[in-house]
Amino acid sequence: MNIEQTIFDFGWVISESVIVGSYVVLLFLLITQVFYFSDWNLLLFVLGFIKHFFGYLLGIQNLYCRYGYACRNITRKKQGNTTKTSNDILMEKIVESVLEGIAFVAVGLFINVFYKIDKIYVVFLTGVLLNLISELLGLHAYFCEYGCKQTFYTIEDLHP
Repeated sequence: MNIEQTIFDFGWVISESVIVGSYVVLLFLLITQVFYFSDWNLLLFVLGFIKHFFGYLLGIQNLYCRYGYACRNITRKKQGNTTKTSNDILMEKIVESVLEGIAFVAVGLFINVFYKIDKIYVVFLTGVLLNLISELLGLHAYFCEYGCKQTFYTIEDLHP
C-alpha cells in the first residue's frame, strides 16, 4: 500500500467519524429538547441506543453497507437457508442497540472524567471515538461481512 492510499484511507475514516459525531449531536439536541435527563449515564445510554436503532430504521446502516469504508473490499458471507422473521430482526437490532448504549456510557464517562468540557462536545467526541475504535478493532469489517445482507432490511420488514 502506498502513502497516498494510506492518507486517503485515514481521511475517509476520519470523515466517517466526524459524520457519526455530528449525527449523535443532532440526536442529543433533539432528545434533550423533548426529554429531561437528570442522569448523565442514562442520557448517554439512550443516545447510543437511539443512534444505533434509528440508524437501522432510517436506512443509515444500508448506506454504510453500500458505501462505507470498511465495506469496500468485504465479501459478504452467505447466510445459508436461514430465514429471519421480523421479530428476529427486531431482537437482533435491540441487542445491538443495547450494546451500543453501553459503549456510549463507557466512552462518554471516560471523556467526561478526564476532560471537563460541555456535554455537547462530550457527545460529539463519544460518537467520533466509538467510530474510530470500532474501525480499529475490526467491528465495522465484521458488520460488513456478517451484518450487511444482500437484501437490505427496511422499516417495512418490522411490519409484515
